[in-house]
Amino acid sequence: MHQNNSNQTLRYFIILVIIIDLIASYFCFLQTPLLGDLANMVLPSEEYAPVLSDPLGFKMLSSGETHTGPNRFFLHWFSYLYFNHFPLFLQNFIHPVDSVYVSCAIHKLFTHIGITYILTSWVTPRIPFFHERFLFIFALLGSLSLASPYGFLFPMRVIDQSIIYTFAYAFSLLALLAYMHPFVKMYCQTRPLEFKWWEHLLLITLSFVVIFNGPINAPTAILISSLALLGLWWHNFKQQPGYGVTQFVKAISLIPRPILFHFGWIILLGLYSFYLGTFNTENPTALPSVLERFDLLAAGIFKILFLVKTTPLTIVILTTIALYFLHRYHPSDALKKLLTIAKYIIIFILIYTVLLPFGGYRGYRNLIIRFDTMLPITFGLFILLGATANLLLQSLSKSSAQKLKTAILAVVTLVTIIDSLSLYPVRNSCERSTLFQLSEATEEPVLIPDCSILSWEPIPPHQYISPQSKMLHRWNITQKPLIYYHPN
Repeated sequence: MHQNNSNQTLRYFIILVIIIDLIASYFCFLQTPLLGDLANMVLPSEEYAPVLSDPLGFKMLSSGETHTGPNRFFLHWFSYLYFNHFPLFLQNFIHPVDSVYVSCAIHKLFTHIGITYILTSWVTPRIPFFHERFLFIFALLGSLSLASPYGFLFPMRVIDQSIIYTFAYAFSLLALLAYMHPFVKMYCQTRPLEFKWWEHLLLITLSFVVIFNGPINAPTAILISSLALLGLWWHNFKQQPGYGVTQFVKAISLIPRPILFHFGWIILLGLYSFYLGTFNTENPTALPSVLERFDLLAAGIFKILFLVKTTPLTIVILTTIALYFLHRYHPSDALKKLLTIAKYIIIFILIYTVLLPFGGYRGYRNLIIRFDTMLPITFGLFILLGATANLLLQSLSKSSAQKLKTAILAVVTLVTIIDSLSLYPVRNSCERSTLFQLSEATEEPVLIPDCSILSWEPIPPHQYISPQSKMLHRWNITQKPLIYYHPN
């Protein structure tokens, strides 16, 4: 009876910690500035409008004209729908200025929770949400991997300060995680290998959402699907007598048909997306040489591993030690399966990293790899960390498992406290107060403080209505599109 009461108390405590962490994350998200690209994509501006009427790029290919983001329809469409409707709905309850920031915070929190839930369900198959072990892993991943954008894990953050970058990277990859979810469940043997007709239709539809979305979705989907098919083929091929063409084809035919069809389809769709991407007018016109880009990548990797306060090396080292401990003292079939997964994740990370210089260079991201382009790597590391922690909790004795739970709780609580402290000072106070100033302005041009307003940099003096000004009017923040500028 005492043991049951203790377990119940522990479960309630971890639920409380999760709730506190989510509340702290929400308020951190609420304080982030709006930053650039938002107005251009949501209006949309002239250069961003064509993609909304050409989802698959057919019109562009037939006309020969190029435009911005021809292979990113759903990125533009989702942000267009969300910010043209949700802030206006919230204005039934709160001020127009606040409606924009609350919309951003709610979207980021939804993305945060969605990613945490899917990753946790992958590493803790066969157990329900309110199971104690599920809650511990959810809390671990939620606090460590998806901490607030100003918290202790800022260099490894998943949720970006910029709401548009959150749409482009974390939210886009959430669609990919959702697409892969039934296949992961197949691997974990928690669902049958066959799909119903409506599941096939849903996956085909979702494949378009995955591929014609953020900039790293297509390469990530292609690489994951290719490695999965190659791994299944190799497993089947090794079982065949001999190594001829017949055995080669037989190994392919033994791959479960739903996996072969859907992964093959998303690879082809991803290659088409790559082709469309070559017509993107935002592609850099001047690039460093390939060797120079690899030098920049090496500098970026060195910075991430050794020059930031929270390095992925910590997670790698802790996971490696835990796996060695399990291999030495608690060998099992579950561990063999986890080590196989680890092998493929490592192969994925290596190939993905090597391919980054061929598409990841931008002037504003000159070291190529950073928190946004390394998100698939980050997810891989967190899957290994969560799966290893889950296996440890299953393998250890009750007393040792209790100590591990206490350690996890301590880490989660510490990170939650650090994230909560990051709430101050408020980061968007200048931008927010300026929006209230503009909402009350009656004459123009309006001289505003030296901070960015829906832009990456302060806006210099000008005599035209900017996209940002039109967006503020659409959100009912201003009575009309205003000319405003920052001091020189």
